[in-house]
Amino acid sequence: MTSSGPDSPESDRDRFLACLIRIETVSQKRDREIKRLHGLLYGASAAQHLYRAWQVLRGNPHYRRKPDAAHVDPSTVEGWHDLVIEGLRVKFHQAALADNRGTGRVARELFNQFKILAAASSGTPATDATPVHFFAAPHWGPATLPPRSCVVIHDTIPMVTPGYPEGQRAIFEHRCREVIGQADQLVTISQSSADNIVRQFKVPRGKLHVIPNGVTRLPVTPPSVPDLPACPYLVYVGGGDSHKNLSVLFEALRRPETAGIHLVMVGENGFLRLVAEAYEIADRVRFLGRQDDAVVGHVISRSLALVFPSLHEGFGLPPLEAALLGVPSICSRRPAMTELLADAAFFAEPDSPDEWAQHIHVITTSPPLRNAMAARAQSVAEKLQWSQTARAYADTFKSMSPP
Repeated sequence: MTSSGPDSPESDRDRFLACLIRIETVSQKRDREIKRLHGLLYGASAAQHLYRAWQVLRGNPHYRRKPDAAHVDPSTVEGWHDLVIEGLRVKFHQAALADNRGTGRVARELFNQFKILAAASSGTPATDATPVHFFAAPHWGPATLPPRSCVVIHDTIPMVTPGYPEGQRAIFEHRCREVIGQADQLVTISQSSADNIVRQFKVPRGKLHVIPNGVTRLPVTPPSVPDLPACPYLVYVGGGDSHKNLSVLFEALRRPETAGIHLVMVGENGFLRLVAEAYEIADRVRFLGRQDDAVVGHVISRSLALVFPSLHEGFGLPPLEAALLGVPSICSRRPAMTELLADAAFFAEPDSPDEWAQHIHVITTSPPLRNAMAARAQSVAEKLQWSQTARAYADTFKSMSPP
């Protein structure tokens, strides 16, 4: 008779098999968690890492990855959208469309415009044997690019920002060098970004095209309205990474001439509450977190001005979106803001809280000057049409000789 007691060989085998199953289950859960945390933390500063981890531990649902299309990891997305634009076959790589940050927003605008061009070209047969392969960002896609590839490099912020996490900077640099070495054509979104790319990566000017983004007017009537200050307020839209330089803004709000002015923060920047407390202005700063376009437009449209103290930007979209809503901006005197807005914004040195405070005071006390600057900015922004951007891309594709 075979023993089946607690010390029998069968029991040992069962315990061993159960142990293997537990190890496999734990391993799978661990791998999923690593991917989740990588997606949650990628691109964040050390302070963001700590704040987001704290929110996850608290069970804050805003910081959980949800299994829906809005939270797809772009690095896992493969495949193409096939288009025919004026006889030219274009394969649009899908990965950037899954990004929920600014890169994805640009990619989706481009894709919609490319579809419009393709619809206008319906009935025109494709005449080229090899399609153009288009990548709306350098970060996602195959390690080996297909022939006749065009890639957008939006900026070189990881390369030019002091204190940027070294690991992320190295990954960015490696991928950009891969792309630059293989792509037939490169596109960037401002002349200042082009200058940085040429300087950092030694790219031949003839291989790099500057095509500015378009600007879309944000809706201003959300289904539900957030709780906003009853007194005059400034608005900031964006993350809290180090190159956003928000400390100069917090310091400016401590100056006597900005007394009574509040600040509304939109985006993934809630970890800066502790910084606002350290500056003793927490009672005048409201953090709304990430919001949809209608809420963002509503908040901007009711503000005194948008503030944009970045040290580096590839394009600087929020001031232009504010301009379309008739709201002026105070920006750092740095590219690409000075390139795109020139005389159409209030500019301050990024390390001078006194100058920031002076501009805030002027906007508050001089409505005619505020309105005049807003009108100038609106005139600039209205010229940045996505249809013209798509037309420039189509012309670039046509300039690419078949292999």
